[in-house]
Amino acid sequence: MRFATLMTLSCCLLLPSAVGPTVARAGRGSFASPDPAATGQPYAVADLGTLGGPVSRASAINNAGQVVGFSQLGGRTPAPSVRPGASQPVHAFLWQPGTMTDLGTLGGANSFAVDLNDTGQVVGAAENPAGDLHAVRWDHGAIADLGTLGGDASQAVRINASGQIVGLSTTAPGQRLGDPGTHAVLWDRGRVTDLGTLGGTTSRANAINDAGRIVGAAENAAGEPRAVSWQTGTRSNLGSLPGFSGSAAVDLNGNGQVVGWVEDAGGAAGSRAGAPPQRQHAVLWNHGTPTDLGTLGGARSQAFGLNTADQVVGLSEPAAGADAPHAIGPTDAPVGPHEHAFLWASGTMTDLNGQLAAGSAWDLIGAGGINRDGRIVGSGLTKGHEHAVLLTPQDAGATPARGTPLPSGSA
Repeated sequence: MRFATLMTLSCCLLLPSAVGPTVARAGRGSFASPDPAATGQPYAVADLGTLGGPVSRASAINNAGQVVGFSQLGGRTPAPSVRPGASQPVHAFLWQPGTMTDLGTLGGANSFAVDLNDTGQVVGAAENPAGDLHAVRWDHGAIADLGTLGGDASQAVRINASGQIVGLSTTAPGQRLGDPGTHAVLWDRGRVTDLGTLGGTTSRANAINDAGRIVGAAENAAGEPRAVSWQTGTRSNLGSLPGFSGSAAVDLNGNGQVVGWVEDAGGAAGSRAGAPPQRQHAVLWNHGTPTDLGTLGGARSQAFGLNTADQVVGLSEPAAGADAPHAIGPTDAPVGPHEHAFLWASGTMTDLNGQLAAGSAWDLIGAGGINRDGRIVGSGLTKGHEHAVLLTPQDAGATPARGTPLPSGSA
């Protein structure tokens, strides 16, 4: 699973490569499941299923326990991951305990749900009949095209309680999302506002809280990506950490805390050519002061979500050699090295794979969101396929979801 580079983090938060990099945990075959009492909170994992295809991914969860994401449809040759251009269409979904609903498109082949608020409004992107990807809002099943900043493409990434939506859009015909000319955008009660950059050519808005503060990433005049905050019309550079040059802000909570990551100069330049950064670390900005959250032993980590309890989720590379090829289940083919889902809390980053029951058939490869109850969504590998998952703290009372068997044809 990937959640992309700084300026192309799109569906990532969402798409395997568009919005995030690939991260995972030590392979189940080589990872000794530690004593949960000694390492932290144990979790129960629920398979949210798919829309008929072999692959799905969860992007966000609200405080009511509703989950959104995207899934391949059935009926065509299986593809190994969720990405535009795969052999099977990908559709946005809304999951409520026991039921996954296809949210449809704007008349094109694909759609992606990225976020939702507590009233159940969902945002993301969908293709129209011409194949252009446009930012959309689903309001209790009804889809609305949010438009662009003058270009052919846009994507909505976050929505707050007031219905304000942020994301990114091209500004001229012929541009692709992430290319020069892609700008951060705010959709608010029918108004579409270009949030600008830090002097460069590219920006994107990744999150907005209920107070209307927006965070994301923008290039400066030197073409370097920087984490940025927009508030009451003012843009602020959140900076980076010593030894790193690029940065991106991905989520924020109502306490003024922001998460994202920093990366070295090689990554900021190399990402344009498709090369991954040499180093990339998850970061928490607490009222402007950045803290390096570290990694699970590897060179890269990324933070994608946090709640008001200061719990942060994301994905990270494990230490070299810790993720040797292994089988997830007794009949599965070996799975190679990959990223691991993590939870960071009280100064400690924990591999969520180590918090599952001993003998679990899951390999958790990324966590995309966490709600105020500590329930986490993301994706995991099981039976050779990537599925959307919901992790519930085992001592959190009644479990709001139940595990489901793999859909027919997905094994």
